[in-house]
Amino acid sequence: MKDKKYIAILLVTFLVFVVLGKYTQSTALTSASVVYATTVKDKETGEKVRFEVRRLKNNKFKVTNTKTGQVYVSKPQTIAENYIRINLGDKDHSDGSVVLEKGVVPWSQPKVEIQNSDKYEQVSKTTTVSTVSSSELKADKELEKSVPSSKSEAKTSSTDAAKTDKAASSDSSTSNTSSTSSSKSEVKTIHLDNLTEQNIKDINKDFKNWLVSSKYGKNSVVVDGKFDSIINTGATSTVFRIADSEDGLILGNLIGLSDGSLSKGHDFYIKDKDNVSAQDFIDYKNSFKIAMLGEDLSSDNAESFQSTSAFRVYTLKDTSLAKGGYTSKDEYKIVEKNVPSDKNIGATNNGYDYYYENLVDQSKDSYQIILANNGVVYYVKDYWIKDYFKDKEKTPKYIKAPEDMQTEFQDLLKDYYDKEEEADTEASEEVDTDKEDREESSTKHMDISAIQNEDFSSIEGDWINGKGRSMHIYSNGNIDGGDTFINVKYANVKDGVLNGGVNYGMYGAGLVLSPIGTNMGSVVDGETDTSRDRILITQSIVQPDEVFYRK
Repeated sequence: MKDKKYIAILLVTFLVFVVLGKYTQSTALTSASVVYATTVKDKETGEKVRFEVRRLKNNKFKVTNTKTGQVYVSKPQTIAENYIRINLGDKDHSDGSVVLEKGVVPWSQPKVEIQNSDKYEQVSKTTTVSTVSSSELKADKELEKSVPSSKSEAKTSSTDAAKTDKAASSDSSTSNTSSTSSSKSEVKTIHLDNLTEQNIKDINKDFKNWLVSSKYGKNSVVVDGKFDSIINTGATSTVFRIADSEDGLILGNLIGLSDGSLSKGHDFYIKDKDNVSAQDFIDYKNSFKIAMLGEDLSSDNAESFQSTSAFRVYTLKDTSLAKGGYTSKDEYKIVEKNVPSDKNIGATNNGYDYYYENLVDQSKDSYQIILANNGVVYYVKDYWIKDYFKDKEKTPKYIKAPEDMQTEFQDLLKDYYDKEEEADTEASEEVDTDKEDREESSTKHMDISAIQNEDFSSIEGDWINGKGRSMHIYSNGNIDGGDTFINVKYANVKDGVLNGGVNYGMYGAGLVLSPIGTNMGSVVDGETDTSRDRILITQSIVQPDEVFYRK
């Protein structure tokens, strides 16, 4: 009898531990009141460094380097059933990743490790656990809502952070301060992975506007668009444009394929290698650490490599012809108007050779500027002038742009990062303010007759396809605010469906505009919803989930 009671007590005790253990496990990835810490060693100095991890609101985590005071605020890059992974550092994540993992058995404590780091080495597997004080919770709330109300405030905040970071790196005695010290300044790292597609479009727009008003754009032409968009390679291959910079090669735009999987391309080309396999081409893409802002190196889809984060700035000899900000399409109208027709052919880069040689002031700087995904601005200032392409085998070297460009880019990144933080924090409280806009757009119907006359107001707005890819069409026929435009100059209409084109830089694709009640035809391998307006941009026969419908 006593044995049975003893066994029962053991069973109850075991179940209590299981329940408590399950609770301990669950708080590892959900509680904002628990701090997990681990100690690592700096590979270069041999000094020990403590990292602390805790959860903030909206699925974001705060990782603090208590030696330098540097704070990483980011959503996990990997979320699994029993662990999360948060990448540290810049785009190449050279500082490694913090992995917070639940215990193997329910009652064991979770553990924190630094993995895949070029800078740090894990000292032990031991993880310390502590609770967050009320003062720390209050400080984190301030961190979460520290959104600048104006651009000037954003600049001040960014400058202060830079000063703090500089001081921390130059004075090792102050960098030893414990994170518990209330006087320790926190340096907030901006993660470009968290920027939305719309953020990037807005950053490009704002940076262009800044260029126009800056000393670089005074009495000059400023054009935004794709990298090296004025070069007509004449290639039918699938190839990446590449910029050679002082920090390594920068992956530019993809040519020869505008959407779909990279594996759908043809005649893949890598420098000095023709007709490589699709997998070799993807592996080549994966070897890059730097790309243009807006390009996703982790993606294998062509639409992820159509960045418009490049800018050309030059001065015309006759500034009355043009000055200020232009899209690539509007700039090309100037080229067509002022370049003789016999000089406006593919072999002369569609007239740009003549344009730069004869109309652009060669005595003044001519820039091509790249916003990169590592938060740096790169540029050349002799673009397409003087002896720019004298040595065809030697590609121009892009260097870091001047400090004022770097500061402007960093300020914009911080501004839009903070705006996203603010939107995340307030998401649960937001009222559906765009309901009216959606109701208005739902009453719009595609007007083919108006579109033939270049009136695109009937298709203006947001569109999305079954794969989740979205686009915004403007009333002037521009798509997504870059250098992609609808071209109906040679369009034809059959059975109510318009077949035209889309131009992006020197390249293009087919366009199908199919109003309610019409059949899209054989270009789609399957049925589409004829009760709705549809748009298709393609270079081949596609599946129904690639057709765009109004949002």
